[in-house]
Amino acid sequence: MRRTILLLISATMMLCAATGTAKNTTLITQKGNKMDTYTFGKEPIYKLRIRAKNADVDVHINGVNVYTNVTGKAFGQITVNDYMINGDNNISLTLSDIKKLSPKAWGVVSLEVYYTDKLGKSRHHTLSRLVYDLTLKDKTGDASKPGFYRFDDDKGMIPDASGSLIIGKIVTKPETMYRNEKQDGIKATQSVRIPAPYPRWRFLDAPNIIDSDYDYLSEEEYNKLKQSPKIQALYALDAKIRKAFKEKRIQSVVNLFNERFEEFASAFYDTVPNLKKGYIEFVQEYANNPDCELVEYPNPDDLYFVIEKNRKLVWIRPIEFHDKKTGIYRSYDIKYRLNKQGEWVITR
Repeated sequence: MRRTILLLISATMMLCAATGTAKNTTLITQKGNKMDTYTFGKEPIYKLRIRAKNADVDVHINGVNVYTNVTGKAFGQITVNDYMINGDNNISLTLSDIKKLSPKAWGVVSLEVYYTDKLGKSRHHTLSRLVYDLTLKDKTGDASKPGFYRFDDDKGMIPDASGSLIIGKIVTKPETMYRNEKQDGIKATQSVRIPAPYPRWRFLDAPNIIDSDYDYLSEEEYNKLKQSPKIQALYALDAKIRKAFKEKRIQSVVNLFNERFEEFASAFYDTVPNLKKGYIEFVQEYANNPDCELVEYPNPDDLYFVIEKNRKLVWIRPIEFHDKKTGIYRSYDIKYRLNKQGEWVITR
């Protein structure tokens, strides 16, 4: 049931104009010199470019879902600065189908960096390429080769036995469940050790929310967890924010987003005051629009929650405004973590 709801929503949102870390299973022993944090300049932008066909697609970075497509034909590019870390980053691609995965299914996830070099020239390079292609004899044969690399502004990643940048071997495993429903799927994961000029994101060291994979929870286990004091406290906080949005009391909850503002400021080279201002303007634009209404869910089952693969982040169905005049939905996503006191903190 949860899978059906999520797939319908994912397909709908693709038609609308909607605006820690898992253990490294592909780690290669460190070798060579220490990475220079500013290899890619002072303000790099990291993106994942996704292409896939003949399968549902999920892409994760460091255990966090950053892309989902259920149309059978995917093409997208997303910025992932706020999930990148200085060191080993795990990128995973899942290809799946509810019935049986097509022998023609394939997917490619490229990690790219955009930056300005020391001479002021704009640069763009592919750092790694994760491939899983069922049409090939060697299904990962077109992927980046594992090993040690150094980086050159003109040539990009260059194999070098003494290099400090590392691309790991691709590890694959069956992915047979999604939101408690059976599927036929394969998950391919690759680690990439690169520098990133960010502080350590706080959610990486947050307590685990659960000790098992959310996707494999039975309906009974999910409902029991939903009624637990921990998750009920999450719903109470979410309800407080939705109520403030509906009543146009945006300022009353703005400080709940302080960690998110602080870390986004680091990830996207901005300032906390500017991000706060943008948050208020975004919400007020729709809250004050007479043609827009906050989407509410009288059926509690429709307001589901999802725990990420890293078990440290959770989100409840996004807050949405529906423009009755245009038919467009505008979404505001919020992700939470636990602090050491067991309290919920908005972190993404």
